[in-house]
Amino acid sequence: MSTYRPLKDRIESKREIDPDTGCWNWTGSVGSHGYGQITMYGFKPVLVHRIAAMIYLGHSIYSPEQVLHRCDNRRCFNPEHLFFGDQKANVQDCIQKGRFRGFQ
Repeated sequence: MSTYRPLKDRIESKREIDPDTGCWNWTGSVGSHGYGQITMYGFKPVLVHRIAAMIYLGHSIYSPEQVLHRCDNRRCFNPEHLFFGDQKANVQDCIQKGRFRGFQ
């Protein structure tokens, strides 16, 4: 019989806290998109900040809402740095922060 560690324990074991920003930087696998990712019980990788939103904020992993970063740090999964929005809110956030490069 296989034993799995709880997801909360798994992600916290790969957490490095930045004392200057408060970001919880993911030290595990990072995808080509720059976001931390973790494999859940043999399934495809899931973004760590979405898992953190589920664990700490009660957000459904299957919600159509996106999990956005106040800190703009793709490896961060500090729940205090996360907020929710749709694609429009995500684009508006990018524009306000000077990161929007247009639709390519």
